[in-house]
Amino acid sequence: MKKQVNFQQNFKSGRGPYFVVEGDEYDTAFFDKGPKFLHYRPWVVILTSIEFDHADIYCDLDHVLASFRKLIDLIPEKGLLIANSDDPRIANELGRAKCPVQTYGLSGQPIWGITEISFDDQYTRLRISREGRDFFSLKTPLYGRHNISNLLSAVALADFLSLPKDALSEAVASFKGVKRRQEVLGENRGILVIDDFAHHPTAVSETVLAVKERFPGRRLVAVFEPRSNSSRRNVFQERYADSFGAADLVMIPEPPLMHKVPPDERFSSIRLIRDLQEKGITAFYFKTTDALLNGLLNHAQSGDVTLFMSNGGFDNLPRRFEANQSLKEKERKGWRWTTKNTGTEKLKP
Repeated sequence: MKKQVNFQQNFKSGRGPYFVVEGDEYDTAFFDKGPKFLHYRPWVVILTSIEFDHADIYCDLDHVLASFRKLIDLIPEKGLLIANSDDPRIANELGRAKCPVQTYGLSGQPIWGITEISFDDQYTRLRISREGRDFFSLKTPLYGRHNISNLLSAVALADFLSLPKDALSEAVASFKGVKRRQEVLGENRGILVIDDFAHHPTAVSETVLAVKERFPGRRLVAVFEPRSNSSRRNVFQERYADSFGAADLVMIPEPPLMHKVPPDERFSSIRLIRDLQEKGITAFYFKTTDALLNGLLNHAQSGDVTLFMSNGGFDNLPRRFEANQSLKEKERKGWRWTTKNTGTEKLKP
Protein backbone atom coordinates (compact mmCIF):
# COMPACT_ATOMS: atom_id res chain seq x y z
CA MET A 1 0.00 0.00 0.00
CA LYS A 2 1.42 3.38 -1.05
CA LYS A 3 1.87 6.39 1.21
CA GLN A 4 -0.63 9.19 0.68
CA VAL A 5 1.21 12.41 -0.07
CA ASN A 6 -1.13 14.45 2.17
CA PHE A 7 -0.41 12.29 5.23
CA GLN A 8 3.12 11.02 4.43
CA GLN A 9 2.04 7.55 5.56
CA ASN A 10 0.08 4.67 4.08
CA PHE A 11 -2.87 4.92 6.46
CA LYS A 12 -5.04 7.52 8.16
CA SER A 13 -6.86 6.87 11.43
CA GLY A 14 -10.09 8.81 11.01
CA ARG A 15 -12.94 9.53 13.39
CA GLY A 16 -15.79 8.09 11.33
CA PRO A 17 -17.51 4.69 11.56
CA TYR A 18 -16.10 3.32 8.30
CA PHE A 19 -12.93 1.40 7.48
CA VAL A 20 -11.55 1.66 3.93
CA VAL A 21 -8.87 -0.71 2.66
CA GLU A 22 -7.35 -1.47 -0.72
CA GLY A 23 -8.45 -4.82 -2.12
CA ASP A 24 -5.60 -7.17 -3.00
CA GLU A 25 -5.95 -10.23 -5.20
CA TYR A 26 -2.43 -11.42 -4.41
CA ASP A 27 -2.02 -14.49 -2.23
CA THR A 28 -2.47 -14.18 1.53
CA ALA A 29 0.55 -16.14 2.77
CA PHE A 30 2.74 -19.09 1.89
CA PHE A 31 0.21 -21.34 3.65
CA ASP A 32 -2.83 -19.59 2.13
CA LYS A 33 -2.64 -19.08 -1.62
CA GLY A 34 -6.08 -17.48 -1.80
CA PRO A 35 -6.32 -13.71 -2.39
CA LYS A 36 -6.24 -11.37 0.59
CA PHE A 37 -9.53 -9.70 -0.25
CA LEU A 38 -11.48 -12.88 0.47
CA HIS A 39 -10.67 -12.33 4.16
CA TYR A 40 -12.07 -8.77 4.27
CA ARG A 41 -15.83 -9.52 4.53
CA PRO A 42 -16.67 -6.30 2.64
CA TRP A 43 -19.86 -4.28 2.96
CA VAL A 44 -19.11 -2.16 -0.11
CA VAL A 45 -16.75 -3.08 -2.96
CA ILE A 46 -15.39 -0.72 -5.60
CA LEU A 47 -14.36 -2.86 -8.55
CA THR A 48 -12.06 -0.90 -10.87
CA SER A 49 -10.71 -3.59 -13.20
CA ILE A 50 -10.21 -7.30 -13.75
CA GLU A 51 -7.06 -8.26 -15.65
CA PHE A 52 -4.58 -11.07 -15.74
CA ASP A 53 -1.62 -10.31 -13.50
CA HIS A 54 0.59 -11.98 -10.88
CA ALA A 55 1.69 -14.74 -13.20
CA ASP A 56 3.50 -16.39 -10.29
CA ILE A 57 0.14 -16.91 -8.52
CA TYR A 58 -2.51 -17.14 -11.25
CA CYS A 59 -2.27 -19.51 -14.18
CA ASP A 60 -4.61 -17.62 -16.52
CA LEU A 61 -7.42 -15.04 -16.72
CA ASP A 62 -10.09 -17.59 -15.74
CA HIS A 63 -8.17 -18.20 -12.53
CA VAL A 64 -8.24 -14.45 -11.79
CA LEU A 65 -11.94 -14.23 -12.63
CA ALA A 66 -12.71 -17.02 -10.19
CA SER A 67 -11.21 -14.99 -7.34
CA PHE A 68 -13.14 -11.84 -8.25
CA ARG A 69 -16.38 -13.82 -8.51
CA LYS A 70 -15.84 -15.02 -4.96
CA LEU A 71 -15.29 -11.41 -3.89
CA ILE A 72 -18.57 -10.30 -5.48
CA ASP A 73 -20.35 -13.20 -3.79
CA LEU A 74 -19.14 -11.94 -0.39
CA ILE A 75 -20.98 -8.60 -0.62
CA PRO A 76 -24.13 -8.78 1.55
CA GLU A 77 -27.59 -7.98 0.18
CA LYS A 78 -27.61 -4.63 2.01
CA GLY A 79 -24.18 -3.77 0.73
CA LEU A 80 -23.19 -2.19 -2.57
CA LEU A 81 -21.06 -3.02 -5.59
CA ILE A 82 -19.63 0.08 -7.31
CA ALA A 83 -18.44 -1.18 -10.68
CA ASN A 84 -16.41 0.26 -13.56
CA SER A 85 -18.67 -0.38 -16.55
CA ASP A 86 -15.85 0.57 -18.95
CA ASP A 87 -14.28 -2.81 -18.13
CA PRO A 88 -16.13 -5.49 -20.15
CA ARG A 89 -15.04 -8.27 -17.79
CA ILE A 90 -16.60 -6.45 -14.86
CA ALA A 91 -19.76 -5.75 -16.85
CA ASN A 92 -20.12 -9.47 -17.54
CA GLU A 93 -20.03 -10.30 -13.82
CA LEU A 94 -22.54 -7.76 -12.47
CA GLY A 95 -25.47 -10.16 -12.74
CA ARG A 96 -24.08 -12.42 -10.01
CA ALA A 97 -24.21 -9.68 -7.34
CA LYS A 98 -26.97 -10.15 -4.77
CA CYS A 99 -26.57 -6.54 -3.63
CA PRO A 100 -27.44 -3.28 -5.44
CA VAL A 101 -25.00 -2.25 -8.17
CA GLN A 102 -23.97 1.27 -9.16
CA THR A 103 -21.91 1.65 -12.32
CA TYR A 104 -19.47 4.40 -13.20
CA GLY A 105 -17.44 5.09 -16.31
CA LEU A 106 -16.13 7.46 -18.92
CA SER A 107 -18.14 5.99 -21.79
CA GLY A 108 -21.53 4.44 -22.42
CA GLN A 109 -24.40 5.14 -20.04
CA PRO A 110 -23.26 4.38 -16.49
CA ILE A 111 -25.11 5.65 -13.44
CA TRP A 112 -22.14 7.91 -12.65
CA GLY A 113 -20.48 9.69 -15.56
CA ILE A 114 -18.72 12.86 -16.66
CA THR A 115 -20.38 15.41 -18.94
CA GLU A 116 -17.59 17.99 -19.05
CA ILE A 117 -13.85 17.90 -18.49
CA SER A 118 -11.24 20.64 -18.84
CA PHE A 119 -7.67 21.29 -17.74
CA ASP A 120 -5.55 24.18 -16.55
CA ASP A 121 -2.06 24.43 -15.08
CA GLN A 122 -3.21 23.26 -11.65
CA TYR A 123 -6.40 21.25 -11.92
CA THR A 124 -8.52 18.84 -13.89
CA ARG A 125 -12.07 20.23 -13.75
CA LEU A 126 -15.05 17.90 -14.02
CA ARG A 127 -18.82 18.08 -14.19
CA ILE A 128 -20.29 14.84 -12.88
CA SER A 129 -23.70 13.39 -13.69
CA ARG A 130 -25.84 10.82 -11.96
CA GLU A 131 -28.32 8.84 -14.07
CA GLY A 132 -27.95 11.41 -16.84
CA ARG A 133 -28.68 14.42 -14.63
CA ASP A 134 -26.20 17.00 -13.42
CA PHE A 135 -24.87 16.15 -9.96
CA PHE A 136 -22.07 18.63 -9.19
CA SER A 137 -18.64 19.91 -10.24
CA LEU A 138 -15.20 19.02 -8.91
CA LYS A 139 -11.60 20.01 -9.43
CA THR A 140 -8.62 17.78 -8.73
CA PRO A 141 -4.84 18.14 -9.11
CA LEU A 142 -4.77 14.56 -10.42
CA TYR A 143 -4.84 13.82 -14.15
CA GLY A 144 -5.23 10.87 -16.50
CA ARG A 145 -8.19 8.66 -17.42
CA HIS A 146 -7.42 6.12 -14.72
CA ASN A 147 -7.37 8.76 -11.97
CA ILE A 148 -10.57 10.40 -13.20
CA SER A 149 -12.27 7.00 -13.38
CA ASN A 150 -11.19 6.18 -9.83
CA LEU A 151 -12.45 9.57 -8.68
CA LEU A 152 -15.90 8.77 -10.08
CA SER A 153 -16.03 5.62 -7.96
CA ALA A 154 -15.16 7.65 -4.85
CA VAL A 155 -18.00 10.08 -5.65
CA ALA A 156 -20.41 7.14 -5.89
CA LEU A 157 -19.23 5.83 -2.53
CA ALA A 158 -19.44 9.28 -0.88
CA ASP A 159 -23.00 9.67 -2.11
CA PHE A 160 -23.93 6.22 -0.80
CA LEU A 161 -22.53 7.21 2.61
CA SER A 162 -24.42 10.54 2.49
CA LEU A 163 -21.24 12.60 2.79
CA PRO A 164 -21.79 16.35 2.21
CA LYS A 165 -20.90 17.55 -1.29
CA ASP A 166 -18.89 20.49 0.02
CA ALA A 167 -16.75 18.20 2.16
CA LEU A 168 -16.18 15.87 -0.79
CA SER A 169 -15.32 18.79 -3.07
CA GLU A 170 -12.78 20.14 -0.58
CA ALA A 171 -11.20 16.72 -0.06
CA VAL A 172 -10.87 16.05 -3.80
CA ALA A 173 -9.36 19.47 -4.50
CA SER A 174 -6.75 19.05 -1.77
CA PHE A 175 -5.89 15.38 -2.33
CA LYS A 176 -2.38 15.18 -3.80
CA GLY A 177 -2.39 11.48 -4.62
CA VAL A 178 -0.06 8.78 -3.33
CA LYS A 179 3.68 8.32 -3.39
CA ARG A 180 5.10 6.93 -6.62
CA ARG A 181 1.93 7.57 -8.61
CA GLN A 182 2.86 10.30 -11.06
CA GLU A 183 4.95 11.75 -8.24
CA VAL A 184 6.98 14.80 -9.27
CA LEU A 185 10.50 14.53 -7.86
CA GLY A 186 11.65 17.88 -9.16
CA GLU A 187 12.34 20.04 -12.18
CA ASN A 188 15.80 21.41 -12.93
CA ARG A 189 17.38 22.67 -16.15
CA GLY A 190 13.93 22.48 -17.71
CA ILE A 191 13.71 18.71 -17.14
CA LEU A 192 10.72 17.45 -15.15
CA VAL A 193 11.27 14.13 -13.31
CA ILE A 194 8.28 11.91 -12.45
CA ASP A 195 8.33 8.62 -10.56
CA ASP A 196 5.55 6.04 -10.94
CA PHE A 197 4.81 2.50 -9.75
CA ALA A 198 3.34 1.36 -13.08
CA HIS A 199 4.42 -2.12 -14.18
CA HIS A 200 1.40 -3.94 -15.66
CA PRO A 201 1.03 -3.18 -19.41
CA THR A 202 -2.30 -1.42 -18.88
CA ALA A 203 -0.88 0.71 -16.07
CA VAL A 204 2.16 1.59 -18.17
CA SER A 205 -0.02 2.55 -21.13
CA GLU A 206 -2.43 4.66 -19.05
CA THR A 207 0.39 6.40 -17.19
CA VAL A 208 2.38 7.22 -20.32
CA LEU A 209 -0.76 8.56 -22.01
CA ALA A 210 -1.79 10.58 -18.95
CA VAL A 211 1.61 12.26 -18.63
CA LYS A 212 1.72 13.04 -22.36
CA GLU A 213 -1.75 14.60 -22.21
CA ARG A 214 -0.79 16.62 -19.15
CA PHE A 215 2.39 17.96 -20.81
CA PRO A 216 1.48 17.92 -24.52
CA GLY A 217 4.15 20.29 -25.75
CA ARG A 218 7.10 18.50 -24.16
CA ARG A 219 9.18 15.49 -25.15
CA LEU A 220 8.20 12.47 -23.05
CA VAL A 221 11.04 10.13 -22.10
CA ALA A 222 9.68 6.87 -20.67
CA VAL A 223 12.14 4.84 -18.57
CA PHE A 224 10.72 1.43 -17.65
CA GLU A 225 12.09 -1.35 -15.46
CA PRO A 226 10.43 -4.78 -15.98
CA ARG A 227 10.77 -5.91 -12.36
CA SER A 228 7.56 -7.56 -11.14
CA ASN A 229 7.06 -11.31 -11.19
CA SER A 230 4.75 -10.92 -14.18
CA SER A 231 6.74 -8.34 -16.15
CA ARG A 232 9.90 -10.46 -15.94
CA ARG A 233 7.97 -13.19 -17.71
CA ASN A 234 7.11 -13.24 -21.40
CA VAL A 235 3.38 -13.43 -20.68
CA PHE A 236 3.15 -9.68 -21.42
CA GLN A 237 5.94 -9.50 -24.01
CA GLU A 238 3.69 -8.49 -26.91
CA ARG A 239 1.39 -6.27 -24.85
CA TYR A 240 4.25 -4.07 -23.65
CA ALA A 241 5.02 -3.23 -27.28
CA ASP A 242 1.64 -1.44 -27.41
CA SER A 243 2.07 0.37 -24.08
CA PHE A 244 4.49 3.14 -25.08
CA GLY A 245 2.70 4.69 -28.05
CA ALA A 246 2.48 8.14 -26.42
CA ALA A 247 6.20 8.26 -25.55
CA ASP A 248 8.77 10.08 -27.67
CA LEU A 249 11.78 8.16 -26.33
CA VAL A 250 11.87 4.85 -24.42
CA MET A 251 14.73 3.44 -22.35
CA ILE A 252 14.66 -0.05 -20.83
CA PRO A 253 17.32 -2.00 -18.91
CA GLU A 254 17.85 -5.71 -18.60
CA PRO A 255 15.34 -6.98 -16.00
CA PRO A 256 16.77 -7.87 -12.58
CA LEU A 257 16.61 -11.30 -10.92
CA MET A 258 16.13 -13.15 -14.20
CA HIS A 259 17.80 -16.24 -12.76
CA LYS A 260 14.60 -16.81 -10.80
CA VAL A 261 12.55 -17.16 -13.99
CA PRO A 262 12.68 -20.33 -16.10
CA PRO A 263 14.56 -19.64 -19.37
CA ASP A 264 11.57 -20.41 -21.60
CA GLU A 265 9.39 -17.95 -19.64
CA ARG A 266 11.75 -14.98 -19.56
CA PHE A 267 10.84 -11.52 -20.79
CA SER A 268 13.24 -9.93 -23.30
CA SER A 269 14.01 -6.22 -23.06
CA ILE A 270 15.98 -6.49 -26.31
CA ARG A 271 12.96 -7.87 -28.13
CA LEU A 272 10.74 -5.12 -26.72
CA ILE A 273 13.15 -2.45 -27.90
CA ARG A 274 13.17 -4.00 -31.36
CA ASP A 275 9.35 -4.12 -31.43
CA LEU A 276 9.11 -0.46 -30.37
CA GLN A 277 11.62 0.58 -33.03
CA GLU A 278 9.58 -1.25 -35.65
CA LYS A 279 6.62 0.90 -34.58
CA GLY A 280 8.67 4.04 -35.20
CA ILE A 281 9.40 4.78 -31.54
CA THR A 282 12.95 5.79 -30.61
CA ALA A 283 14.01 3.21 -28.02
CA PHE A 284 17.24 2.08 -26.38
CA TYR A 285 18.29 -1.01 -24.41
CA PHE A 286 20.84 -0.92 -21.58
CA LYS A 287 22.51 -3.84 -19.87
CA THR A 288 22.55 -2.18 -16.43
CA THR A 289 20.87 0.71 -14.65
CA ASP A 290 24.24 2.50 -14.45
CA ALA A 291 24.54 2.33 -18.22
CA LEU A 292 20.95 3.52 -18.51
CA LEU A 293 21.68 6.51 -16.28
CA ASN A 294 24.66 7.47 -18.45
CA GLY A 295 22.53 7.12 -21.56
CA LEU A 296 19.77 9.19 -20.04
CA LEU A 297 22.19 11.95 -19.05
CA ASN A 298 23.55 12.01 -22.60
CA HIS A 299 20.09 12.26 -24.18
CA ALA A 300 18.38 14.58 -21.68
CA GLN A 301 17.50 18.03 -22.93
CA SER A 302 15.61 21.05 -21.63
CA GLY A 303 11.86 20.63 -22.00
CA ASP A 304 11.88 16.89 -21.33
CA VAL A 305 9.43 15.13 -19.07
CA THR A 306 11.27 12.05 -17.80
CA LEU A 307 8.89 9.38 -16.53
CA PHE A 308 10.35 6.50 -14.50
CA MET A 309 8.18 3.39 -14.06
CA SER A 310 8.98 0.43 -11.81
CA ASN A 311 7.34 -1.49 -8.98
CA GLY A 312 10.71 -1.64 -7.21
CA GLY A 313 13.52 0.66 -6.19
CA PHE A 314 15.00 0.80 -9.73
CA ASP A 315 18.44 1.14 -8.07
CA ASN A 316 17.30 4.60 -6.94
CA LEU A 317 17.61 5.70 -10.56
CA PRO A 318 14.86 8.37 -10.52
CA ARG A 319 16.38 10.24 -7.59
CA ARG A 320 19.94 9.78 -8.87
CA PHE A 321 18.93 11.35 -12.15
CA GLU A 322 17.01 14.17 -10.45
CA ALA A 323 19.94 14.83 -8.11
CA ASN A 324 22.28 15.06 -11.10
CA GLN A 325 20.01 17.62 -12.76
CA SER A 326 19.76 19.59 -9.51
CA LEU A 327 23.54 19.64 -9.21
CA LYS A 328 23.98 20.88 -12.76
CA GLU A 329 21.38 23.59 -12.12
CA LYS A 330 23.29 24.80 -9.06
CA GLU A 331 26.50 24.85 -11.03
CA ARG A 332 24.76 26.82 -13.77
CA LYS A 333 23.68 29.39 -11.19
CA GLY A 334 27.27 29.90 -10.11
CA TRP A 335 27.50 27.62 -7.08
CA ARG A 336 31.02 26.41 -6.40
CA TRP A 337 32.53 23.42 -4.66
CA THR A 338 34.06 24.19 -1.24
CA THR A 339 36.23 21.88 0.86
CA LYS A 340 36.30 21.99 4.65
CA ASN A 341 39.04 20.54 6.86
CA THR A 342 36.78 17.54 7.41
CA GLY A 343 37.50 16.51 3.85
CA THR A 344 33.87 16.80 2.79
CA GLU A 345 32.79 18.85 -0.20
CA LYS A 346 29.60 20.75 -0.79
CA LEU A 347 28.18 23.25 -3.20
CA LYS A 348 27.65 26.78 -1.95
CA PRO A 349 26.32 29.87 -3.72
